[in-house]
Amino acid sequence: MINTFSDREIFLIQRASPIDGIVSDYVPLHRTDDGHLAGPCPFQPKDSTHEIKVLPQRGLWICFGCVDGGDVIGFIRKRHNLTYVQAAERLLRELDDVR
Repeated sequence: MINTFSDREIFLIQRASPIDGIVSDYVPLHRTDDGHLAGPCPFQPKDSTHEIKVLPQRGLWICFGCVDGGDVIGFIRKRHNLTYVQAAERLLRELDDVR
């Protein structure tokens, strides 16, 4: 049976999984002039110049090269080729491992 999450549960998973901390587990991030974070896009070829931009205050990431972006669950979904629910479950397991 597929687990589903309420809006509140999704909010709590997102809040407990800061986007900058999760993305920086995959690529190095640096602060940009506009106060956001950026780094090489993990979804592009290694020789690509496309950057992923991370907006911690909003809990979002975006890559104009991929023409994609989203929240922390969406990042894990894309990075590991999971469904949104599987990605939320993965983050939830990681939170349990930390506790």
